[in-house]
Amino acid sequence: MDPSKNAYSILGLAPPSSRPSSSPALDSHTLKRAYRAALLRAHPDKHSAREKRGAKEEGEGLKKDKDGGVTVDQVKSAFAILSCSTQRAALDARILASAAAPTAATTSEDGAPLVGGEEVFDLEEDFEEVEVEGGRVEWRRGCRCGDVWRVGEEGLEGAVGRGEREVRVECGGCSLGGWVGFGVG
Repeated sequence: MDPSKNAYSILGLAPPSSRPSSSPALDSHTLKRAYRAALLRAHPDKHSAREKRGAKEEGEGLKKDKDGGVTVDQVKSAFAILSCSTQRAALDARILASAAAPTAATTSEDGAPLVGGEEVFDLEEDFEEVEVEGGRVEWRRGCRCGDVWRVGEEGLEGAVGRGEREVRVECGGCSLGGWVGFGVG
């Protein structure tokens, strides 16, 4: 997922850091309306029809979306996050924390910036602990594409060293990503 995109931007909503304190909280009606509009913008059939119209008007072949657009899966994931009060609160906290101290952003195992709008997991509940070569431990979770998400000890140790309690992970076989929260024992 593009780092500039989070659940709010995918649905075309203002994140908590840019909403005036006098503005009302995000209600379910506004969220559903934004979800439906985002689904229409991201839907491949609707998108290809717009591209065809644009190509006919300009006399060119089909054009690709210049900004990369968002997928229907990303729209569904964004809606699921903002519909769940727990996940929305976690996302809001990350957004507000990064707005307050952008240099203290959480990072992935490979140093990539942590971005809102993706799934959030608990290491102990959602991942299986597996011993790998060299006596090291790795945590794994199956992805819907058939590959697995992996979290290694090195990534967790690095996050702890930076004072973080979550790491960003990506599937090895597709473009899905998310965060894995963990406790320090």
